[in-house]
Amino acid sequence: MYAAAQVKKGLEVAKRLGAENFVFWGGREGYHSLINTDVRAELDHLAAFYKMVIAYKEKIGFKGQLLIEPKAKEPTRHQYDYDAQTVMAFLHQYGLNAHFKLNIEPNHTTLAGHPYEHDVIFSSA
Repeated sequence: MYAAAQVKKGLEVAKRLGAENFVFWGGREGYHSLINTDVRAELDHLAAFYKMVIAYKEKIGFKGQLLIEPKAKEPTRHQYDYDAQTVMAFLHQYGLNAHFKLNIEPNHTTLAGHPYEHDVIFSSA
């Protein structure tokens, strides 16, 4: 709930400031062990959260682009936003691809073991 309230306030401030983008950098969206993780439920919850963000963005009239910034292994080794290919697959799986683009940061592609061009190409596919 706290994270959702922060995003709500952030979108309101972004609209007031005339921001062109709103970036989601999860950092903690992932798991440490599959033994105690229901990956499907967690991905479903993440998608539901993003759908609420889209609805609120439209409700308040924020015109900026929603972005997700992939980042591997920091701090969680197994991230749901590991690289561009992973994020694009998630967005397509949940019908979110029309609402989000990716914010590619060169060092984050290195953390995933890819050259920068890898994530640029996948994010534009």
